[in-house]
Amino acid sequence: MLSCDKNGFGTVEGYVYEYGTNVPIPNVYVRINKYSNVISTSPYRSGTSNKHGYYKIKYFNNYFGAKYYLDVISGEHKSEFHISFDQRKSNIITYLHAYSHYKMRIKNNLPYAVKVSAHLGIEKYYSYSTSFYVGANRDTICPALFKTNANVVHPISWYYGATASTTTSVVFHDSIPAASKFDTITHLIQVN
Repeated sequence: MLSCDKNGFGTVEGYVYEYGTNVPIPNVYVRINKYSNVISTSPYRSGTSNKHGYYKIKYFNNYFGAKYYLDVISGEHKSEFHISFDQRKSNIITYLHAYSHYKMRIKNNLPYAVKVSAHLGIEKYYSYSTSFYVGANRDTICPALFKTNANVVHPISWYYGATASTTTSVVFHDSIPAASKFDTITHLIQVN
């Protein structure tokens, strides 16, 4: 909830929950940033959510032309930045995704080494592109560990070639299943 008294002091309050489970998240750092036509101040005011995911922050709201935004920052969840709020908003509820991890397992069934290039669609604005070299008739778990949102299915597209400069004309599409919070899953790519 957002309110402002006659002296220009405002209060912003709300809750932080885990996406998909609706479990309150305690100890989340919530920061108000103030932006104006001339200057920006960051952070302006801040607070921390309690065991119920609730936070309440008081701030001075009497700057002409200023806009205020929230950053909701958690070490165990994907943080959210630049959440706008105004006097009309009655309650600010934020949902944060928990993290999970996955690894790539590449099984090369061909009698020659290959380079596998993969594009991993992790989230709306961010993705990974990576390449792995796998020997002939080898089954390899790649050492890279990818951090992603838990409880979400992620698309993957990949192709392979016998050398770094040659690739197949076929792009393969697959999905990496949703992993639970803090789990690490291994996704299999087979090259035939």
